[in-house]
Amino acid sequence: MDRRILKTKRAIKEAYLALLKKKSNYKDIVVKELVDLADVNRSTFYLHYYDADQVFEELIDEMFEDVSSKIPENGFEIEKADEIISQMNALIRDNEKYALIVSKASDHPYFSSSLLKTMKNKIDLSSFRNPHMSKEEKEFLMEMIAYMTYSMTAYLIRNIDETQIEERFVLLRKYIYEPVIEKIIR
Repeated sequence: MDRRILKTKRAIKEAYLALLKKKSNYKDIVVKELVDLADVNRSTFYLHYYDADQVFEELIDEMFEDVSSKIPENGFEIEKADEIISQMNALIRDNEKYALIVSKASDHPYFSSSLLKTMKNKIDLSSFRNPHMSKEEKEFLMEMIAYMTYSMTAYLIRNIDETQIEERFVLLRKYIYEPVIEKIIR
């Protein structure tokens, strides 16, 4: 891609993130504010994006591509879900940009569909060894694990003092993930 295009898109994304920090909701960000802060012409913005929401979707894609790249290429077995989820949570918590995106994306439909797609691509359904579970039940449980992961991460980022995060994650692992995973693999 042309360097000028990359520079322009980077400026727009950085402006979007700066506005996201100030606003209570991604829905409050408008193109006029974006182009003013990014110092790009409105028509230039529309060469690259349809609207401000598409910028957010591209930021979400970048985050999930990075998170997904940290998960083994061949995916992971469900027994290791809490370990992988813990790593994903740490990556998101430790990256200011990702933490900001997760904290503001709770009601964005693209975010939840991207999370689900990432999880589906990385969880090995054959590791769901319970012989009484249908494929649909396995997919449903995987979807619930994905949403629990998102909810837990967003909650921890928004509400918990940094010193309490690991303590809360241990509780979630013990009372939510482990019992669910136990049912799946047995």
